[in-house]
Order: sequence, then C-alpha cells, then structure tokens
Amino acid sequence: MLFDALDHLHPDRGRAEHLASGVLNLAVTLSRQTTRLRRAKVFVHPDMLDGALSGVPRADRGTLNVHAADLSWGRADYLGRRERSDLYGLFFQLLGNRDSAEAAAFRAAWPTWERTEDGRFLAPAELRHDPAVQEGAFTALAGRFMGVNARNGYTYTYLSCYLQDARGTVTPRPFLAALASALLHTEGSHPDHDRPLHHEGLRHGAHWGARPEELDRAMPWVRLTLEPLAGMQLPIEEDDVLALWEKAGLTARLLEAARAAENDARALRTGPRAISSHPQLVEEMISAGVMSRRTGGQLDSYRLAHRMGRRGGVRRAAPAV
Repeated sequence: MLFDALDHLHPDRGRAEHLASGVLNLAVTLSRQTTRLRRAKVFVHPDMLDGALSGVPRADRGTLNVHAADLSWGRADYLGRRERSDLYGLFFQLLGNRDSAEAAAFRAAWPTWERTEDGRFLAPAELRHDPAVQEGAFTALAGRFMGVNARNGYTYTYLSCYLQDARGTVTPRPFLAALASALLHTEGSHPDHDRPLHHEGLRHGAHWGARPEELDRAMPWVRLTLEPLAGMQLPIEEDDVLALWEKAGLTARLLEAARAAENDARALRTGPRAISSHPQLVEEMISAGVMSRRTGGQLDSYRLAHRMGRRGGVRRAAPAV
C-alpha cells in the first residue's frame, strides 16, 4: 500500500503535518497488525518529515527509521563530490528501451544487455553504475567538451552542475527534461551536427531543466523567498538575505499566500513553518535543500531559475524572445 503527495493534504502547514502523522501511524499499525500486507510505503518531502514525526509515538519512530530509505539521486564521495551515475543509468536504461533502430544500435554497442521476462531490456551494470563507462557513452552522444577544449567544461558533468540544488541533488525530472530540450535544440539549430546532442543544446537544456515550475510545484512558497534575491551574487551573507526579505515585506507576502491557498482548492500545498521568523526560515530552506550554508557562514542557493548570479561564474543566458 503506497501513500504519496502528502504535501497536498491541506494548505495549512500545521494541519498537513498533523494529517501526515496520521498516515505514518497508520503505516506502523498496518505493519504490525496485518498478516497479508507486508508493508506500507510513504513518500514524504524531507522538509515535512520532522513535523510529521512529532505526532508519532517515540516507540514507533524506531520502526519507521529502520525501514526508511533516502531517495536522493547521486552519492557523495569522501570529498563531498556528487556522483551522477544513478541519473545517467536511468537515462541509458530509457534510451535502450525505445522501440527504434537507434535504440537497437545503442544496445548493440554493449552486448551484455539482458532481456527481462516482461520484454524490457536491462542495461549492463557498468552502464548503470560506472561513471567512467557512462562518460564514454555520453561522449559518443554529445562530444567530450562544452566547446573546443576542456576550458569550456565537460558534457558529462555540465547538466548536473547547473541543475543541482543547494544540497548538490539533481532529480530525474529536470535532468531528463533538460536532455529532451537539448535534443530538440540540436535538431533545430544544428541539424548538420555529427552527434545527437550539441553542446549549445546542452546549455539550452540546462535552462529548460532548471525551470522554476518544478520547484514551485513542490514548494510554491520558495518562489516568494527567492524573488527578493533576484540580481544578487552568490554566495551571499545571511544578514544581506534577511535585510532583503525585510525590505520586501516577505512575512506579509507569505501570510497572504497562505490565506489565498486556504480559499483555493487547487492550491493545496504546504507553506513554511517559520513565516514570521526570517532566521528560522533560512534554516527551513537549508533543510529543504533550497539553500546551503558554506564553511564561512555565507549562504548559497539554487540560482539558475531565479535570476541570481555567481561570483566568477558564467553569465546567465538571456531569455528567448
């Protein structure tokens, strides 16, 4: 039994977390008192989990923690760098299962593809998990460099660098959307290119994959907190963020949005817990992965879709007219 979209339960954050607590308690009850139902699966946003757990008895939290799984895409190595093998593994798996001659040719390059009982193809382990092999495969599709040489960057790491959030996480939807957009851009603007993906197409795809609608759907209140920071350079001092929020009247805007959500059945989303406390709001955004705190205390953020720059970074592309 699967429970999903808990952020749609109620527009009020407190009530949504209370209802989510009920779902978690039900999951514990089902696991203990049913004989034919093996387990209930509950998908919940990390920023909502702490509040939901507060309504679960302490004795039962251990049961939930034992079976908890982190669905983050990408693993950090000992230096804190993120691998993207899971994302590229998903991409190659989808690519090899297209019903086309091109997909068959792609599979033929790695003869160790396996056919499952339901007729689908399972990519070789090295194509799903080995970054070096994946980079070689992606280089065959997009070339090695984001230009004429390494100074322009590498195609394999480009999208993940620009699509990652403040925690360094990239999720499948924007990643695949960026690749799809890059393919269309290559077909339209570089029809004579000798590979399916042109590096300019990847640049175009990065801005499409980082579209703010993806973040707005999950946490619409984030847009209100980042709008006052438009035009600023990252990383940014926390005091500067607090001052910009105060100047923009952020508390009043968040309260107005919460009231509007209560009267709009289509706007069932949770908002921040700390509406009136800007320092606590910073911590909540860090917990949600929208912001991160650097070693020196400065704040970083998911910038590409919100008109923020980075000191020493590449200028953001102008929107298409």
